[in-house]
Formats: sequence, structure tokens, C-alpha cells
Amino acid sequence: MKGPVLGVSVSEGRVCGMLLSGVDVVWRALETDADTGVAISRLIEALPVSMRPSSVRVGLGHPFVRTRQISGLPPDLGGDSRTHFVAEHLRHFFITSDRLTGPSRVISTAHGATWGALYDADVLRAIVRPIGTAGLAVEAVLPAPFALTAVSVDGTHDWHDGVRLLQARVVEGTLIALAVVENAPSFDGGFLLTEFRSQIHSEEEAVALGAAMVGLNQVPFALDVDPEAAVAHSLRSERAVRLAAGTLVGSVALGLFLPMMVAFIAAAGARRDIAEVSVARRESIELSQALTRESRVLSDMHALSSRRRSRVADLAALTRLLPDSCAISAAQFDSGSVELVLMAPSIADVVRTLDQAPEVAGLSIIGAITAAAIPQAKVERATVRFRLLNAVSADRRTGSARSGE
Repeated sequence: MKGPVLGVSVSEGRVCGMLLSGVDVVWRALETDADTGVAISRLIEALPVSMRPSSVRVGLGHPFVRTRQISGLPPDLGGDSRTHFVAEHLRHFFITSDRLTGPSRVISTAHGATWGALYDADVLRAIVRPIGTAGLAVEAVLPAPFALTAVSVDGTHDWHDGVRLLQARVVEGTLIALAVVENAPSFDGGFLLTEFRSQIHSEEEAVALGAAMVGLNQVPFALDVDPEAAVAHSLRSERAVRLAAGTLVGSVALGLFLPMMVAFIAAAGARRDIAEVSVARRESIELSQALTRESRVLSDMHALSSRRRSRVADLAALTRLLPDSCAISAAQFDSGSVELVLMAPSIADVVRTLDQAPEVAGLSIIGAITAAAIPQAKVERATVRFRLLNAVSADRRTGSARSGE
């Protein structure tokens, strides 16, 4: 036989429990604490040991859940597809906040109404964990208005949850319409309850008892009872939104700054190319200047070389000018002047020959003519000085004269 069912009402700072055995309330308790998890733990610890519940059902109140009738869904969606569609477009169907991030399942009642809810995933986790730690199973988590319909008669009801006015229409124990007025003043009255009215002493107990009665009256609406999955889904949705926002911002930034970046890179490349060309130009100029200097040096050397007489050529030309009987014992060349020490049988004949040569100018005898000390030969010795005008011409003239002989 199935054991008792624990119904729990959770609102801000208050947790109420009603233990239902069959149709009788056998235990009730109220815990107050700002930490919902602590209040739930105290409530579970206070349960009678002899009346361990077989399941736990929770009615979640303000400000931990926002319930609304869903409209505008694509007509071809059904089942889980509607839930996924609403989860991916939360801002279209709900006023989201940092606190309410977990989307519930989307359901349709037999009367054609489609419902969804957005809940506080952190609070749901704080509810489920201590219950699971105690070895109990959370069978369902309901928005408070749906829990109330399980113990309400058919009709239109006004109920105040401490902050908001809820105007609900119930048909055959099913909520088919709900209007919410935020920050409405409190008032006496509320849901018109069924035969369980005598067992209920407060609105919180009504929600807790209604949650426990869910299975009995088959209220077809519950939130996700796996808070970790709900939080993971919420994080995925937030990441998807952030990724889309980041992609949009990146695209806009790229569109704005890409032309500037391209122009900057092109300008940097142009400056680099200009710098390289400038370096190459400077090196070319320096090389050209160096080549010019080298060319001038070579030209000067060539001019100097062409102006200088070849001493060997001059000596060869002189030997051809002199008679065959004459010998040169010493020679000295100095800036176009030639000084020769000659030995010949007749120095006078040699001087006459030289004096007649057009290439010789300024001929003079230095010192006295002396007799050379050569055994068995009569040879005179003298030193002469003259300027040699053109040894090459002399060489050609002498060569031509000798050829004619």
C-alpha cells in the first residue's frame, strides 16, 4: 500500500508542510528561514519517524516562479518541441530576470489552455537537495496557483499571495485562465475550497495540501524536478545568448574596423617598401660615387703613366743613336734630362752624332775628356748631359735609318 504524501508550500522565508494519508491530514509544520534549503532541512527532520512519506510534492510560490498562459506558438509544434521552442525564446514569452532563469515544461490542458513557467533554479536546487539527502523523492514541483486548483471548486477565484493578486478560473479542477496583478493590496478571502476547507488554516497550508493532492486529482502540470539539468539548460541558454551577442558585436566591429585595418596594413606595407627603396637608392648612390672616385683615380694613374717615359725604352733609343764603337758605362735620367758616361775611341765623333739628332737638346760635356784605362786600346771617357725630347721618334728614326742602310 502506498504511504503518506508530503505536500510542501515554499514562499519567501517560509516553508509549510502537510502530510496527507489517504484524505486525512496527519501532520503539519511551518518553518521560517531566509535560507530556503535550511528551512526544508528542518521540515524534513521534523517529520514523524513512523510516518515516512512515499513521495514529496512541492507548491512553489512568489517570488520563485512566474506562470503564464503561452500563446503565439507555431501550430505545427507539439509535445517536447513546444518546450524546446519556448526555452530557446524565453524573452519572447517571459519577462526574464537574473533570478528567474529555469524554463518549465510547456503543457496543454484538456480545455485547450497552454501553460509554461519560469522559475528560480537556485531555489529549486535548494529544495530538492535536502529532500534527496533524506532519501525521499520529489515527485512534482508545481506553481502555487496550480497546486491551489487541486483543492478548489470550479469557478473564478481571487487569491493574494502576499504581493500579487491572482485571478484564476478553474474548470473541473483544472486551471484554464490566470491573471496576475503585481503589487496589489492584500484582502480577506481567497480560493473557494472543497471539502478540505476544514483542514486548512492558512493560504500556505492550502498550497501544501493542494500539492499533496496533485496525484489524486491528476493536475497535469509540474516543473522540472532535476535542478541540475535545469541549471545546465539555463547556462546553455545564457551562453547561446552571449555567443549570439558576441557574434553580433564582433561582426559590427569587424565591419567598422576591417577597412581601417586593411588601410593601416596597406599603409604600413607602403612605408616599408618606400624605406627599402630609399635604402637601395642610397646604396646605389654611394656605389656610383665610389665607382666615380675609382674611375678618376684610374684616369689619373693612366695619365701619369702615359706621361712618364719608359727608362728601358729611352735607353734602347740612346743606344741606337750612338755609334757602334761607343759604350755607355753609366746613365742617369732625371725629369727629362739624361746624363751619360760614354766611352769611345773618339768622344768628339760621339758628341757630333748626338748634337745632330733632333731628339737631343742642350747637349753639353761635363768635366774633362780623359783617357780610359783599357789595356791595348785607345779609348776616351767623358760625361755628357742633354734633354731627350722624344725617344720613341728617335727609336723609329734610327730604326728607319738602319733599315735604309
